[in-house]
Amino acid sequence: MGIMKIGEIAPDFTLPNKDGTLFNLKDFAGKPLVIFFYPNNIGWVCTREVCYFRDCYEKFVEMGAEVIGISPNTMDNHKKFHAAHRVNYTILSDKNGAIGKIYGVNGILPGRVTFVVDKNGKIALNHHTTWLSHSSHIENSLRIIELLNSQ
Repeated sequence: MGIMKIGEIAPDFTLPNKDGTLFNLKDFAGKPLVIFFYPNNIGWVCTREVCYFRDCYEKFVEMGAEVIGISPNTMDNHKKFHAAHRVNYTILSDKNGAIGKIYGVNGILPGRVTFVVDKNGKIALNHHTTWLSHSSHIENSLRIIELLNSQ
């Protein structure tokens, strides 16, 4: 199974946040949702990506969208990372990589992939880049959400 394709229904999932609170994809039904998978909390590119989403988060909220980051890090690791970088949105722990696999993100190495899910639960964007690129994830997500809101 490859990466989720545009037009497919986003598979439901439940994952814990840094505090162990479970979040379910269904909790975000009816509004655009950005789900970005990133490999780790310790890499400089990953940190820049998470922080760029943080810095642009209010733009997403103003457009009626929510942002969720997912990585295989533990809840405790997420808690420390969240505090150190003042993350203002939800980061979820996919410790065993099961959700990444369902979305087609995890191969030999976990990927850097961003999905935009529309208000009907369909994939509207699947953006996959090299390990060193991160800003295009945010820019393309904002562009797609603007397009979705204009329809």
